Amino acid sequence: MPHNIFEILSKYKKQEDYWTAALVHLLENLWGKRDGTKSRKVCSELLSCICGEPFDTSEKVTFETQRFYKSEEADAGSRLDLEITTRTKRIWIEVKDRSSLRPGQIDKYLSELTDSKYPEKVKKLVLLRLLYGDWKEAKKAHSRAYWFEIYDWLEKLKKQAGLDDNTIQGNMVKQFLGFLELKGVRIMSKLDKEAFENGLSQIISLIAMLKQVVQEMQFRVLDNKSSEYGSDWFMGFCFELNLKDNQGDRDFIGYRLRQGKYNVGIDPNDSENLYMGMRIKDIILKDERIIQEKLEDGDLYKDDGWIWCHSSLTNVLNKPTKDKQIEQLGILFKRMFKRLMEVQRLRPGKP
Repeated sequence: MPHNIFEILSKYKKQEDYWTAALVHLLENLWGKRDGTKSRKVCSELLSCICGEPFDTSEKVTFETQRFYKSEEADAGSRLDLEITTRTKRIWIEVKDRSSLRPGQIDKYLSELTDSKYPEKVKKLVLLRLLYGDWKEAKKAHSRAYWFEIYDWLEKLKKQAGLDDNTIQGNMVKQFLGFLELKGVRIMSKLDKEAFENGLSQIISLIAMLKQVVQEMQFRVLDNKSSEYGSDWFMGFCFELNLKDNQGDRDFIGYRLRQGKYNVGIDPNDSENLYMGMRIKDIILKDERIIQEKLEDGDLYKDDGWIWCHSSLTNVLNKPTKDKQIEQLGILFKRMFKRLMEVQRLRPGKP
């Protein structure tokens, strides 16, 4: 691979190739030519996080992009985004930006990778993605990583290793993190209660965390300007059931939720609570008596054609790390969505 980053990136037009080339340029420069350096330690630990396998700094590691192979079972060959090899490991990485996996794509890679012509003891397929999607197909990969995780891992490892911005490798990491931000990777910092009450950046982090939770649970985030809500009383986004992939969340013992659209976010004047709402015209409600009983519970209310649920963010803000906050936010999201389902009449569906 050329060492000029501009020459590297000028070769590619597809987003996946662009992402891959930038990542490999960083990895090769961090690994360098000498063992025992701070940058190689950062690189080995980053590779371990991405691949789910330990990498020793004394290993000889090679990176190959756009690796072409021709399967013996088919006339046509395939092109792999990235191959990482050592004496004992062969890691294949399929990179996705916003595009979907083709049916059978993972199976084809796995069939080729497990072939006896590859002698390495460890052989793994990793799916590296920007967004969640293609859940059933993605689960076939040995390991899954996301670009926001690479951002978090790299930022943390750089600090732990004391890799200074004044060094070539330290500055390259800094620039790569900036590159990921510009490419739309969701950057999330740990939420702080005092700063959250006054800081817009904290609100942006909360919305990014929420989007991560929604997509992990196989709902579809409507990422377009018409679904991004911002007003004097509500900041959040719109999501809906993913009819293709999240069967488990929409089927309830032989009955099915309507698709509908739901909002989730916060009231800037009420930073202590999270709000989730569903538009009444999109759903079928249970009878009025049941509705009134549920509304009397205190966390549900009607407002201008919507039914809203609110819940305290205290348990989220009190968690010590960002990962724990996202986990708690997921628990909160599930509980609130279930509350909204309690007033919605389910329609007959397949059991």
